[in-house]
Amino acid sequence: LVNLFDYSGEVTTDMDIDHPHRKRALEGDGFVFLLDPTESFESQSNAVAEFREELRLIKKRNVGQTVRLPAAICISKLDHKKVVEKLRGTSFYEDLEKIDPTGESLDLSVLEKTVRPII
Repeated sequence: LVNLFDYSGEVTTDMDIDHPHRKRALEGDGFVFLLDPTESFESQSNAVAEFREELRLIKKRNVGQTVRLPAAICISKLDHKKVVEKLRGTSFYEDLEKIDPTGESLDLSVLEKTVRPII
């Protein structure tokens, strides 16, 4: 059973770590990150780094200690004209297809190619 809750952007940008809504968001058992390739990489990277630091504080870990939680990074708008043009000439789409052309496999070889520790 998975229970997902989508907090508004204000929870992550306007509320400090002690706010009950922000604290509850950071106390989750796993996380889904939605990245937008049409937006600045730097701002999204900074947001993930800030999240990681806040998560470390909430989970009471020392600097350098790992927080082991399931997380998924989802990239939206892969069919957006701007994104397709940016990725043209790279092997991005071909590499995705090589991992699992059906998009349905969850065997260990697919997971080893796609899952990386981020937190």
